[in-house]
Amino acid sequence: MKILIISDSHGRKETLLKVIIRENPEKVFFLGDHISDIYEIEHHITADICAVKGNTDYNLKGLNDIFVNVYNKKFFLTHGHNYKVNYGYHRLSLKAQESEADYVFFGHTHIYSDFYENGIRFINPGSLSKPRDCNHGSYVIMEIDESNVKFIKKVLT
Repeated sequence: MKILIISDSHGRKETLLKVIIRENPEKVFFLGDHISDIYEIEHHITADICAVKGNTDYNLKGLNDIFVNVYNKKFFLTHGHNYKVNYGYHRLSLKAQESEADYVFFGHTHIYSDFYENGIRFINPGSLSKPRDCNHGSYVIMEIDESNVKFIKKVLT
């Protein structure tokens, strides 16, 4: 199964749609900031959408955190602002441990990161529209089946 992990579109619906069409995932994990972007284009795509709200989505419907199980792996999706990820990952790590998550996907910082803490893998795909770590937006592709999980960072060109 191919899953697109993407965050922080900030109104760039056209770019979001182009990435989804190009990658043709079965699922999209959208990690907040302009959650309305993903729902405004959903009628153009066939992928299953799992989305959380970000700090700019305070007046919109949606959840701050969700847990998704795929092939007996537990994924924790959050934007990250409620866990103060700009100041470190301690609170996010505690929530992941408490929830017995295998993987954590978060956004908010607009900086790509991929690390392990306490046996849990944490991935921030960076920002689609306003990256702070390079000149191009980024996202992550996850390829998962019963026995393997593989992540590929992609950069918009």
